Amino acid sequence: MKIVKRAIAISVLMASAFGMSTVLPAGVAAADPTQSDCGNITCTVRLDRAQTRNARDRSWLVGAGSGLICVGLGGAGRTVCAGVIALVATDIAVNAGRYYEDGNCIGIRLLQHTNLTYAGTTEVTRGTYNCA
Repeated sequence: MKIVKRAIAISVLMASAFGMSTVLPAGVAAADPTQSDCGNITCTVRLDRAQTRNARDRSWLVGAGSGLICVGLGGAGRTVCAGVIALVATDIAVNAGRYYEDGNCIGIRLLQHTNLTYAGTTEVTRGTYNCA
């Protein structure tokens, strides 16, 4: 179970990392592409519109990278690890695409006190939080 939790945490972090690769010209200030807060059970990381689009378009990299992340595990552990990462990456990509097409942004929910276990996504309405 510990392998699954780590695989999920890694996949969420990788999806966010690939989704947040923006290059700005020198001297241009950027608004923070993420906003996060925590409730009693979950923490939510909200991506802005550009990062939601990137999460939709680049999540295939997470799936491709899952083989590299899980390579150190043996046998069934490797298969479970890669499978979990692929499922989480697919869920994030599909939902990011839906939310982006609706004109909104994606929020990625993580359970508190569980090493950032993935808890699903939420749709962030345009004009709220950092979804502009």
